[in-house]
Amino acid sequence: MPSRVYADTSVIGGVFDPNFASDSTWIFEEVAQGSLILLVSNVLEAEVSEAPESVRQVLGDSPASAVESVFLDAPAKGLRDAYLAAKVVGPKRALDATHVAIATIARADALLSWDRRHIVGLARVQGYNKVNRSCGYQEVTIATPTSYRAAQKRTP
Repeated sequence: MPSRVYADTSVIGGVFDPNFASDSTWIFEEVAQGSLILLVSNVLEAEVSEAPESVRQVLGDSPASAVESVFLDAPAKGLRDAYLAAKVVGPKRALDATHVAIATIARADALLSWDRRHIVGLARVQGYNKVNRSCGYQEVTIATPTSYRAAQKRTP
């Protein structure tokens, strides 16, 4: 069964950034091949709708059979608020906390991001998962596309 991944907007835009293109593109190639299921939230769609057409097209090119819609619902809002109350991130980074909450509630196999400062950094990951445990949710794997890709190569 394909892994279910939530990729934030940095991964989508990363397709067009020379520093991130290789691994961001790999994610969407895996989605196109059906090797990954891409979790797409209404929050992510709203962000991408304001991006240039080329970035919007990355999602548009993903086959419907490999995309699963997930939503910012009451449990995700509550979890996001718990991250903010625990000061995992500050209120200006509520959108980052929202992505993590949605991925957690959706039971994503991984949340992928290039945002090492507010999402992927070790202290942040530990903070998000500490709150997840205290609220009765499973930990969520948070990784860059590079580390996720490397981990996939090691998996038999």
